[in-house]
Amino acid sequence: MTDRNLDQIKLTNMHYKVLDKLASVQNFRRSAKELNLSISVISKYIKDLEAFYQVPLFYRTTRQVTLTDELKRILPRVREILALESEIKNDGSVLLCLNSV
Repeated sequence: MTDRNLDQIKLTNMHYKVLDKLASVQNFRRSAKELNLSISVISKYIKDLEAFYQVPLFYRTTRQVTLTDELKRILPRVREILALESEIKNDGSVLLCLNSV
């Protein structure tokens, strides 16, 4: 994939939420159900991430999804970012509550 094509991929926090969920449950159908998304949307997010990073993130068979070594290396950082995002949202909610008092 060329640099130009990489510029067209816009990753969002939802890409990383999908990545985290699929890594956790290792099942496209269950990930889709738990995130209230279609399987095709889950697949699209993962394909975007794999195209952006230019590495496979999962090994896929008809019955199983397993993590690649590349994903195992970045997953802790992805989870840190998602946790920080959650903390920031919670802090923001607290600030909104304080401002309304």
